[in-house]
Amino acid sequence: MENRPEAESSGSQTRQRRRKRSRSEVFAIVKEFRDSGLSQRAFCGTRNIPLSTLTSWLKKTRNRSVAEAERKLIPIRITAAKSETKPLEIVLANDRVIRIQGNFDPDLLAKLLSVAESPC
Repeated sequence: MENRPEAESSGSQTRQRRRKRSRSEVFAIVKEFRDSGLSQRAFCGTRNIPLSTLTSWLKKTRNRSVAEAERKLIPIRITAAKSETKPLEIVLANDRVIRIQGNFDPDLLAKLLSVAESPC
């Protein structure tokens, strides 16, 4: 990840042009700087990076962590939550019991009670 300048001639002047780094390279260098414990100036000196460039990268990545930048979408599976409710228990005459687990249809329950309490 060394920043190697390329020479560019225009007339009698020679300028150094630096290559543009990819986003992943920038985040890797910022992470390396943060882990280094060095001052910005010292780190830039060891990596041959202009201080203004590192400062700019730090500002751009301030609210983003390396993990956020490299995060990829992963598939998830949503399942229905299990009901934590206790079963409903209805005790009828003659000690008959109706137990209902989870969701139920109130109309169906009314019909069931009507039939269960009717004389045979």
